[in-house]
Amino acid sequence: MTAPLRVMPSFFRHRYNVQLYDPLRGRVELVRFPRKLPFDDPDFLTGLRAAQIFHMHWPELLLGHDPAKHARLIGHLCEQGIPIVWTQHNLLPHRADPAWSAIYQLWAHAALGVIHHSHWGMERALDVRPYRADAIHRVIPHGHWGGLIEPSGPYDREQLARDYGLEPCRTHLGILGAPRVSKDLGLVIDGFLASGRDDFDLAIFSLGPDDRFPEHPRIRSLPYQEVSRAEYNRRLALIDVLVLPFRRD
Repeated sequence: MTAPLRVMPSFFRHRYNVQLYDPLRGRVELVRFPRKLPFDDPDFLTGLRAAQIFHMHWPELLLGHDPAKHARLIGHLCEQGIPIVWTQHNLLPHRADPAWSAIYQLWAHAALGVIHHSHWGMERALDVRPYRADAIHRVIPHGHWGGLIEPSGPYDREQLARDYGLEPCRTHLGILGAPRVSKDLGLVIDGFLASGRDDFDLAIFSLGPDDRFPEHPRIRSLPYQEVSRAEYNRRLALIDVLVLPFRRD
């Protein structure tokens, strides 16, 4: 019987890992990243050696914005002969600071395998930055983890609309998620105002610290912040049409 492949994901029981690896039970064994140990601790290297593959997800969420930390971890993995697989969840880091983009370039140079969620996403990633010449790029569509999320509700749609200051009789357009450089809220608002429609309203939960828009009776906006799963589910239940205003650049 073949021994299972030991994979060390950067986030151990994230829902993405659950839906990806649970069907591979018996073929893959997940081992924990020793994230609480400093890199110069001998036990850290011992922990790394438990893995045959290191699976990176979001570099910036694992080690922050200091490129030196990322370079040290990559160096340790290379010294131990542990290949890196990187799921390219995001084309760009969660923040627009140039240092964060430099972090993604470090991992692009280091990853032997890169997982993309779509062929379009793979082409865009290859256009944006160079990867190591022998990297293997594969498309594995993002799994659906709806069944792993704790259910809540049912919701009263009319009450939800009133809670957020909207009219229940209108169609609710909504924008969720963190502010990003390529996320053009102004484009949505301009289109909303130019449409002349009075049967829509717009709920924006993605305002950045510098975003300023004119007051409007059918637009409600809140600064972006992480919220509880229950509150996030309420926002999803409110929205009839989810708007994703991403520019290609």
